[in-house]
Amino acid sequence: MGRAFANHRYKLKADYYDAYDNDDDRIKFAPTTIDQGQWRQFVSWLSSHEFQVSCARNKSNRSKQTMTKTTGTRSFARVRAEQDKIQSLVTQRVEEEPSQAIDENEIFSEVMGRERHGCVRGYGFGPTPSSVLGKIPSCHELVTELEKMRQHNTGLKNEMQLLKEKNEAL
Repeated sequence: MGRAFANHRYKLKADYYDAYDNDDDRIKFAPTTIDQGQWRQFVSWLSSHEFQVSCARNKSNRSKQTMTKTTGTRSFARVRAEQDKIQSLVTQRVEEEPSQAIDENEIFSEVMGRERHGCVRGYGFGPTPSSVLGKIPSCHELVTELEKMRQHNTGLKNEMQLLKEKNEAL
């Protein structure tokens, strides 16, 4: 909601405020979708000295940035702490069981927590689990598949038992 309102303000400023040189023309050619009183307040706010100083300061700060923040709402400190925790878990697992392979996905899930429903971590907002990982079976489908595997397993055990009995008879 906040982003939509900010985008709306930006569009109003670009289309109706920046298009004219003075406040009289800006008020005279106001958008019809906005109340005149609110438009006057908006124009006076955009024209205020405080707003102009803030804009200049923000523009200067943006020009100094060399890298963009890609961690979303998480702070850099939190990201660093998560990376440190992942690294310490990897070294701990290596020390505990040096011969066993380390499952980095398991460690990542342990540190980062469970996936939120409908999201795929690291892919952004667009992709869904089914578009990235393929069709995810329902609980009923999994139970049905498990039953089939159990029946197949029982059949294999019976066949193996018969083969053992034949082998012992020889």
